[in-house]
Amino acid sequence: MITIDYLLKRTANKYPKKEALVCDSKRISYEQFDQRANRLGNALTSWGVEKGDRVALLLYNSRELAEGIFGIARAGAIGVPLNYRLKPNELAYILNHSGSKVLLYGSEFSEQALPLHKLTELEKFICIEGSGPDIGYEELLSQFSGTSPPFKIGEDDPAALLYTSGTTGRPKGVVITHRNQIWACVSQTIEYGVTHRDRVLITAPMFHTGAFSRFLTAVYLGNSIFILKQFDPVKFLQLVETEEITFTSLVPTMFIMVDQLPQEVKRSFQTTSVEKYITSGSILPVELVRKIQNLFPRAQIRDSYGATEFNFTTVLQPEDFLRKIGSVGRAHVNSEVRILNDRGTEMSPGEVGEICVRGPHVMKEYYRDPEATREAFTEGWFRTGDLGRMDAEGFFYIVDRKKDMIISGGENIYPREIEEVLYTHEKIAEAAVIGVPDSIWGESVRAIVVTKPGERLTEGEVINFCAQRLAGYKKPKSVIFVDFLPKNTSSKILKKTLKEQFGKL
Repeated sequence: MITIDYLLKRTANKYPKKEALVCDSKRISYEQFDQRANRLGNALTSWGVEKGDRVALLLYNSRELAEGIFGIARAGAIGVPLNYRLKPNELAYILNHSGSKVLLYGSEFSEQALPLHKLTELEKFICIEGSGPDIGYEELLSQFSGTSPPFKIGEDDPAALLYTSGTTGRPKGVVITHRNQIWACVSQTIEYGVTHRDRVLITAPMFHTGAFSRFLTAVYLGNSIFILKQFDPVKFLQLVETEEITFTSLVPTMFIMVDQLPQEVKRSFQTTSVEKYITSGSILPVELVRKIQNLFPRAQIRDSYGATEFNFTTVLQPEDFLRKIGSVGRAHVNSEVRILNDRGTEMSPGEVGEICVRGPHVMKEYYRDPEATREAFTEGWFRTGDLGRMDAEGFFYIVDRKKDMIISGGENIYPREIEEVLYTHEKIAEAAVIGVPDSIWGESVRAIVVTKPGERLTEGEVINFCAQRLAGYKKPKSVIFVDFLPKNTSSKILKKTLKEQFGKL
């Protein structure tokens, strides 16, 4: 029986002295990693944490976060990684909804953690640096044995409770079982071509499913894992060079931050060690693909499509990248993907419908929300809420979020299609498209645009640019220029916030 707990135990037995984790100045081997996870598991057990209890983590990417993921599993408990950008009342909602008993937090978040003593039913608090009234992490670990705790967990037991971004309401708790996560690790190993020799750099926050899963896959394979505490484009390039990173992943927004560094800065770093590069999360225009290829000349580029509820489910392989620009690839080796209409009927190639997913990587349920769970599944297929199409070769294309579709004069307009055109403009850095009320057409198209540094554009120039490339009913009727687009912590643009700010005439 293979569980998250077993991943680390197996790798520590196989590569005990191999460098496992590197974050800031802290470096530990797999043997040390395994023993420290055991110490935390034994500490939690001594506090009365039982199988199925929830233990929350409020930490930057760090060695302690990595140890927490496995230490919690060693106690038979369920990890609840928290978004550290949330305010105390937002954190309290998740902690109370999940019924978490213990919080492990970094001293950087003491101001957020202090009110949680009163706002939640948490029983114990552990602070990494041991400040204030809460016990220190290292002090706690020193009191317990490095041998394995006695708890036994099964493949179908919950491994993690990951909360969605909550962009359309209260965040939902997504129950990920050990089986879900192990199958995701196996699929990534096969589809991404990673081996135990790779040196892996984790760039995104590990409270998100993408980074969380890539980290677990790296432990599964026995990689040396380098963790960026917070993303910084210069630190990213420094780590790539000094640690000779071979595998990494950036969402497009992160790469744009790297690309916008001065040329002399980018040229000063050696990046030829990178052999595998994964992107996901949003539009990847052709021009951006070329820039990635220029920065990482030896890297095989892959795109993927996923979400908290089903990890990743499609992959666009390097040999298809330029041939199938705009596609997120085919269903991965352990996934089934279909395009269904509202009645659950499968659509023909080229027709737009809802992307539905089935496989061992799909979540068990929404925590304490049976109604939302029932609504999410149709005869075993998870309904993603994303609109897409499949071509004759089985490649999938994301058209848009179902809820973001604009209906103007009876025509369906997909913002993503217009955004892809806007991203080809040489003066535009970022863009988003929303619908606004229109007394004649029902809705009209509005573009929200961020220009590149030092560049200027007019509304008329943007509209004319789109008019030359899109049908008349699709072109923006209005354009608003802003300094930045609001994003969540996975760097996805918050359409809900844009609609609240700019969605009126």
